Amino acid sequence: MKKSISLILLVILLILTAGCGQVDSDGGSVSSNNSLGLNNSSETSKPTSSVENVSSKEDTLVDDWRTHPEDYKLIALTYDDAPSFSDATGNSTVKIIDTLNRYEGRGTLFVIGNKLTTNGDALLKFAVDKGFELGNHTYSHKSVSTSEVGKNWTATENLDDFKRCQDIVETWTGVKMKYLRPAGVHANEALYEAAKGLGLPCISGNCKSAVSDYKSDVSAEMIVERVLDNAFDGAIILLHGNNTRTAEATERICDILYNEGYRFCTVDELFRFKGLDYDNLPSGVMLYGVDPVTGEPIVEKEY
Repeated sequence: MKKSISLILLVILLILTAGCGQVDSDGGSVSSNNSLGLNNSSETSKPTSSVENVSSKEDTLVDDWRTHPEDYKLIALTYDDAPSFSDATGNSTVKIIDTLNRYEGRGTLFVIGNKLTTNGDALLKFAVDKGFELGNHTYSHKSVSTSEVGKNWTATENLDDFKRCQDIVETWTGVKMKYLRPAGVHANEALYEAAKGLGLPCISGNCKSAVSDYKSDVSAEMIVERVLDNAFDGAIILLHGNNTRTAEATERICDILYNEGYRFCTVDELFRFKGLDYDNLPSGVMLYGVDPVTGEPIVEKEY
């Protein structure tokens, strides 16, 4: 009887021992934890390798070209006749500013003083907040005699007009402008004398041909073609920020030139990044950009 009981207990013990593990298809023992539905810790929380961490960080970095501007082609897109609008929402100039910002860039708005008086400072303050530079485009948009502007001014008349623009922009926005673009980009000795009196280098643009984007019969496609024709490392491009055609063209221009290695800077950045000292820029001439070969300011229209 005792032997029977012992035998029964032995059989029960063997059964219990076998139940503590399972056999996989290859005959190997699988952990009893798995039989309870518990996953191995290596399966529930896969560690991220150091390589993956580095890659993830690199993906989030923004390539700030200003750290090494010498590695890129630089071009200054400039827009005349600001502020052409009284608000900073949805107009052509705002679209231009937003476009350049999306391409890690900024540009220069040349300000007509009487437009600031009429339209207020909202648009200019928006531009400055987005990194744009402001330049002096005279107070009245008059000066040298042409069919557009009317009469030849004396050096004193020019000086008074330029200073009036200089003062109102600084008073309303806090910006002391560093560059002058005369009305119609026309100049004579009286104008240059006035510009020297204020210490303002004179800025033109478009070495090869005029873009003339202010003309209603010049399409966005024509603007793009003409800007690309004038584009080179060190160029200053003269445009106007008051029409949808230029805003549309700016989108296409930025897309094309960015992918060709260009970056979009202000006039002041262009000279500075090209190693030119502001105080030593030529006076009594128009500046069209920086020669990519010699590194000197371009003072002749043809290039």
